[in-house]
Amino acid sequence: MPRRPAAPNQIYQLKITLKDSKPPIWRRVELSDTVTLAQLHQIIQAAMGWYDSHLHQFTVGRVHYGVPDPEDFEEVRDERRVKLNQILTEPTHKVYWALTLEL
Repeated sequence: MPRRPAAPNQIYQLKITLKDSKPPIWRRVELSDTVTLAQLHQIIQAAMGWYDSHLHQFTVGRVHYGVPDPEDFEEVRDERRVKLNQILTEPTHKVYWALTLEL
């Protein structure tokens, strides 16, 4: 039986914007729909020129994604297991990414 070719990956264009920055600070990136949220975190770090020195978390609707920890107060799904094409199924879907700063 002949093997069916795999469906080609889609390319997503994302706009990364720092909330409440004046003037606006943003970057536009293009990446495969098979990129995981963990990989997206690294892409954000590189695009913004940051050094990955703070905790972070993605939020889609009411679901939180990050690196799960037994001490989390609410459920955090593993960002290493979730691809963009699993959560961004419509062009208008948004993902919120937040840093946790400890002062």
